[in-house]
Amino acid sequence: MRFTYIDDTGSNVIRALHAISVPREMRSPLAAVMTMLIVLTTWFFYEQHLVRVAVREDAAALRGVRLARSALAARRLERVDLERLVRLDTSIRSVRATGIRIANHLARLGNALPADAWVTSIASDERGVTIDGRALRFVTLPSLMVAAMDASPGASTVRLMQVTRLGNARAIVYEVRVDE
Repeated sequence: MRFTYIDDTGSNVIRALHAISVPREMRSPLAAVMTMLIVLTTWFFYEQHLVRVAVREDAAALRGVRLARSALAARRLERVDLERLVRLDTSIRSVRATGIRIANHLARLGNALPADAWVTSIASDERGVTIDGRALRFVTLPSLMVAAMDASPGASTVRLMQVTRLGNARAIVYEVRVDE
């Protein structure tokens, strides 16, 4: 059989579908069921959409919290850096205020210090200088005291204030006071 548009009388499937009809007493319940299916499907997809939106909002809120925390940490870091820089500036200004005399004194002390002794801190006051440090041997201490006297042209006395051995280590902790 050849198909032509002019002679075509229609498909048997289409005729069968046209022949199906819903009985009148079933139309209202069927319409109600179809309406409920449409409403439930729409509600389901709407709920899915709301869940996706909520997840996105939670993620955005979390990003906002992280951003706020990082900004707070950055401000705290800036404050710590600023405080550290202020302390450093204060100490540099105090060293600078003591003048060239003490800088020269420190240079002479460093040049006169025995090879097996080192200085850990120096504190200056109006009466003189206190030198804390470490040495490898006890026999280094007299030459250390002579070096401290030589480094301080205006020194009147040099006293060994404290000597302590560091546990079972060979190093010795000392404190020397140079009065002017």
